[in-house]
Amino acid sequence: MSASAQSKQDNPMDTGEKRQFLTIVVENQEYGIDILSVKEIRGWEETTPLPNTQNYIRGVIHLRGEVLPILDLRSYIGLGTTTISKAHVIMVVSLEGGIAVGILADSVSDMLSTFENDILSVQHVDQGCGPKVISGIVCLDSRNVEILNLHAILEDILPQDGNLDFSQGGNTVLEDKIAV
Repeated sequence: MSASAQSKQDNPMDTGEKRQFLTIVVENQEYGIDILSVKEIRGWEETTPLPNTQNYIRGVIHLRGEVLPILDLRSYIGLGTTTISKAHVIMVVSLEGGIAVGILADSVSDMLSTFENDILSVQHVDQGCGPKVISGIVCLDSRNVEILNLHAILEDILPQDGNLDFSQGGNTVLEDKIAV
């Protein structure tokens, strides 16, 4: 028997693996992003818009020699386009060394530490025909934090061939669109 299996057997109150999320706010709702996916938090900066992109892609910025697409989370989840202010933030995220993406949010809230078993499933909730954007909910005393399914979001907005094409079926290469 493995050490973790033995530990669970010895402690019937085991609540699963500890998870940490950085929480962001969009439209007064908190969303959690796995802390291991967060690379940095930046203040808002103007983006270079790209033609023929989805409305939730605000454009791109140049970040240390890389082109970083900016996802307007408010627009992506169907709450309208963000009206930008200096208070907005860009959270740079990526999965296991993959392509980085900036997520535009109203603000960063705090760090949330919880156990895996405290994350309530939303599998039975119809999230429409797109990707399952929310993977679970953590219910705290006075608030609920929706955990973003970053894998599904990035899989939805990033092309499978690594070409960084954000159009609706075109074959646009980002490096041709902006000066790097």
